[in-house]
Amino acid sequence: MKLYEKSNKKIAFAGPWITKKEEEYVVDATWNGFYENYAGYTVRLEKAVADFVGAKYAIATHCCTQALHLACAAIGLSEGDEVKVKVIEVDDKGRVTGIITKMGVEISAKSVVLCNGTFLNGLIHLGKKNYKGGRSGEPSAEGITKQLIDLGFKSGRMKTGTPPRLDGRTIDYSVTEEQAGDENTVSFSYMTKEKIKEQHSCFITYTSPEVHAILKEGFEDSPMFSGRIKGVGARYCPSIEDKIDRFASKDRHQLFIEPEGRDTVEIYLNGFSTSLPEDVQLKALRKIKGLEKVKMFRAGYAIEYDYFPPTQLKHTLETKLVNNLFFCGQING
Repeated sequence: MKLYEKSNKKIAFAGPWITKKEEEYVVDATWNGFYENYAGYTVRLEKAVADFVGAKYAIATHCCTQALHLACAAIGLSEGDEVKVKVIEVDDKGRVTGIITKMGVEISAKSVVLCNGTFLNGLIHLGKKNYKGGRSGEPSAEGITKQLIDLGFKSGRMKTGTPPRLDGRTIDYSVTEEQAGDENTVSFSYMTKEKIKEQHSCFITYTSPEVHAILKEGFEDSPMFSGRIKGVGARYCPSIEDKIDRFASKDRHQLFIEPEGRDTVEIYLNGFSTSLPEDVQLKALRKIKGLEKVKMFRAGYAIEYDYFPPTQLKHTLETKLVNNLFFCGQING
């Protein structure tokens, strides 16, 4: 038959292969209880596996998590023990040679640039809740800080925050102040020759004494005021609750309604970084001019993360302790 000729034949990609004996085992186990405890099936399986791999014993488990716990117990690990995981490869001459991923993949490199942002042992705070994360929906990076400290680096703890993300379709822009883009646009890169043809405006609105009063209702649940946040906040990025507390004489604070991009309705409310509970955030937002009917995609939150004082760097951002290892961005504080 030629390859392009039609055929009525069906190909079974994953057809089951069950013998009559296996059918009997399944029925037997189903009617008499869990298979791992019945009729010695598991005992026979464990013995067969042990014989096959040449081990004295084998243990069948429900899932891989149970297997991992048993493996840890077998090598003497218990709760509270510290396991060192090497992330950065450094040779005996103090020169970086590559990295090792979480999956154990080794990647050789002549130079390594660490630009970890807020991910190093990141801890997200939202009201009374906190959980590990590098940012919303993404895990924190574990193990890097410990290895760098073992190599002789000094570290600290910082805190920053992010505002809630809003549904731009629920904002009344007619009562806000439009802030158009620059007439003569300048690109970040000198290599960019083409000018931006279509720009999207930002809009300005303000808080009010009523908004401040609502936000203050959540201060007792604020991780910043309760002492749950240990990291130091950046001077250039105060939260809205910090601004209300430190500048109590101000009746209002400026807020920037910024589109997240051309192809999204998501809005970044610059100037409203907060870690107050979600219900307090939404209640306060709906008292802001133009946001009376606003819907919130995602609440604002604070995040603590590890950093390394930049006094440990050369002017090139290469570290003084490890050659060809560079620190970039928020890892420097």
